[in-house]
Amino acid sequence: MSNVWLFAILGLRAGGAYGLTALGVVAIYRGTGVLNFAQGAIGMVGTFAFWEVYRNGAGLPLYVALPLGICTGSAVAVVAYATVLRPLRHASEVVRLIATLGILLILQGAATVHYGVEAKIVDPFLGTRTFDVLGTVVSQEVIVILAVAIASAVALTLLFQRTRLGITATALRERPLAASVLGISPDPTGITCWAIGGGLAALAGIILVPLTGLSPTGLTQLIIPAFAAGLLAGFRSMWITLVAGLGMGIAESILVSQQFSTGLTASLPFVVIILALVLRGRTIPGRGEDEQQRLPRLGTGSVNVVRAVVVAVLVVGITLSLPASWDDAVTTSAIFGLIGLSLVVVTGYAGQVNLAPMALAGAASLFAVRAAAYWHFPFLASVAFGVVAAVLIGIVVGAPAVRVRGVNLAIATIGLALVLENAVLGSPGLTGGVTGIEVPTPSIGGYQLDPGAYPARYAVFCVLCLALAAVAVANVRRGRSGRRYVAVRANERGAAALGVSVAEAKLGAFAISAGIAGLAGALVGFRSRIAVFEQFDVYRSITALGFAIVGGIGFVSGGVAVGLLATGGLLARIFLDLSAIDPYLPILSGVFVIHTLLQSPDGISAKVAPVASRFWSAAAKRLIALRRPPHDDRAPRAASRGHRERAALARDHVVPSDAPLLTVTGLTVRYGGTTALEKVNLEVSSGKVLGIIGPNGAGKTTLIDAISGFVRPVEGAITLHGRDVLGMGPVSRARRGIARTFQNLELFEDLPVAENVLAALDSRDRLAYLSDLVRPGHSLPSDDVTAILESLGLGDDAATLVADLPQGRRRMVAIARAVATRPVVLCLDEPAAGLSAVEREKLSDVIRELAAQRQIGILLIEHNVEVVANACDWVIALDFGRVVASGTPHDVLAADAVRQSYLGIDVAVRDVQRVR
Repeated sequence: MSNVWLFAILGLRAGGAYGLTALGVVAIYRGTGVLNFAQGAIGMVGTFAFWEVYRNGAGLPLYVALPLGICTGSAVAVVAYATVLRPLRHASEVVRLIATLGILLILQGAATVHYGVEAKIVDPFLGTRTFDVLGTVVSQEVIVILAVAIASAVALTLLFQRTRLGITATALRERPLAASVLGISPDPTGITCWAIGGGLAALAGIILVPLTGLSPTGLTQLIIPAFAAGLLAGFRSMWITLVAGLGMGIAESILVSQQFSTGLTASLPFVVIILALVLRGRTIPGRGEDEQQRLPRLGTGSVNVVRAVVVAVLVVGITLSLPASWDDAVTTSAIFGLIGLSLVVVTGYAGQVNLAPMALAGAASLFAVRAAAYWHFPFLASVAFGVVAAVLIGIVVGAPAVRVRGVNLAIATIGLALVLENAVLGSPGLTGGVTGIEVPTPSIGGYQLDPGAYPARYAVFCVLCLALAAVAVANVRRGRSGRRYVAVRANERGAAALGVSVAEAKLGAFAISAGIAGLAGALVGFRSRIAVFEQFDVYRSITALGFAIVGGIGFVSGGVAVGLLATGGLLARIFLDLSAIDPYLPILSGVFVIHTLLQSPDGISAKVAPVASRFWSAAAKRLIALRRPPHDDRAPRAASRGHRERAALARDHVVPSDAPLLTVTGLTVRYGGTTALEKVNLEVSSGKVLGIIGPNGAGKTTLIDAISGFVRPVEGAITLHGRDVLGMGPVSRARRGIARTFQNLELFEDLPVAENVLAALDSRDRLAYLSDLVRPGHSLPSDDVTAILESLGLGDDAATLVADLPQGRRRMVAIARAVATRPVVLCLDEPAAGLSAVEREKLSDVIRELAAQRQIGILLIEHNVEVVANACDWVIALDFGRVVASGTPHDVLAADAVRQSYLGIDVAVRDVQRVR
């Protein structure tokens, strides 16, 4: 026991460094919403500044050198914020994350050029005295580190809880639009928080280097445990952050003392943190949690077969004609292009930040070469075995995404990648240790693909794999699964309300992404006669994500660009003869990443793709014009506009108008000690419109949330067609016919109007996650989509991005999307908000037509009295969660209780006469 206590005390030094670094990470995140990958590199610069002036006591005194080092870290952080992060403040979270990677590359590259890679010895400088604590010797150094860490946590807690800066920081991060409306500038808060974060990073590096030595790369490793500590604290609580950092240092020290394996020692803290994170997460975010943010642009996934064949033939021909020295570069580019495509699927399409593709590739490589070497599988069977293994592991890696999102997910995937890297790829029993695994020569049907003897053949095979994967990824974007991914990426609540299983979509994206990464890993495994697995580290995953963002992560070409930009790829081969710039390549890479993000946050492809598309489209039109007969009667299939509108409003089967569709009995909802709804009863019948009115806070939206499954009541019953649905989630209820709109719409902003509706019309079959890879089906608006859009006056907006529409049109899109699910009951949450008088009148007509012609029941929440009077057959008034009136619109709107609590005592009955 005394031995464990001793190592626990020793672990406080590393734990203090972890805690201080993590405190800086949390301060920056709370102030600006940026997850700073450059935190360790900023600390490294400050530490080198300290070392330059201190020189192990031969330079300036410690009390001068230490503040200089801390101030240097703060200054570097402020410059990084002002020049890079502030201009990107409106970019997506993942773009800002990658921008910090560019900063890391620049700082680390510059330090390597100036100081080299050899670590410098730094003598202890915090005192050599020792003290006896509970029978264990504790050094003065540990006590000082612990005191500094605690003091930092106290200061930051007071800063963010008791000062105006802390309140402003919270407002800017959580409600940036509202803060800007109030005239709150992000600059003072951003500069202050980055200065604090940079200073703490430098302080952490300075106190740690006597233990680890000082090198350009050593201190950047601090960021991983710092992220883990911040994650456990939810990037909010300074005290939890500090305790988590100290705990990780103590746990590592104790595990080492007990002679646990290095892999287990490095992995165990992450396993615990991920489990804690998943347990406290939510499958569907609550109201207000799924905030809209600008996401990188998406490609259409369109594939021109002729163009694709021409490009493939050219690439294969060039590969075969290149000198042998280029073959290795082509192979590298093809393999890393596959890694990039895997990121396009999971991050570009589905919006799930995955920093584990290289770990998944490594696992596939291991399984593939073991299958070939030990079980004598043929080459293609071994590759397939590795891909399948990667898919299964990818589902495990993606499991946290079901309940975790945003930066939390990014760090969770880092943790799982490290677990794979340490526990699997670092296991000598699995990997063959330092000798590796001897790999059989790859061949297909006796045709040799030995990369050593026939490098061009293997390069062509890798290029063909990349081409097939690129077509498959493009197909996914156009298919049903692709629309599910994009729906989840855009808005999880909106996707769930359409019957899209958020969990299935996320796991499907991780599985497909893992399969593509697994193909890359299997190809790496057969690339040499001896397979080793050190190259599959998490930092290469981070770099690959950075290059994918630069290339355009929403585009297939953006994934391919990862291969071109990869170390050892074609671009590096072009500059091979310029060996003089080799030491500066990391710096140039960082500058390139940052410059590209500042100029085009959506990536290079977002700028190039439209130009290329216009060129190819013009060429295709000229070719078609030459070949088309003079009288081409290939007109679109058509019924009249009126026929399509009637089809859109007609149901496949008619429910008797007097049949109760939805029954709510004794519904009670509480949030903590607050009762939002209390014993509410209502019925929605087919062909009828039930209105719900009441003042703000009356419980109206909570009622729809409870009916649609987004809130769980504490009492009551909800039945649809007489069947209890209370135990079902929002996805199951949506698939059984309960559709809804939202106050804040929850639309898929980065999709055109037609694709928003098409996403609602799609079948929900799971086979689509596989079949779309080969046969994506139709991506153009069907007759049903066209009919629905025209019936709601949106026919001319079919190809317009939802984000570009005015508010009135956006609300009609929300209704169109809900109607496309073919609902039994349609719940509309304040659909007239922001509409003009003409639009409100049109909306009232549309609601009546939907109810009458489709014979569905409509539950309408609305503040506008005219819409309620014109559209509703029956009205219920709520106040403080209770029903205060029920009856016809005229009777309810004229009731004294309603006029006092909602309309105002002076409202006359004549102002609320129903107009038919």
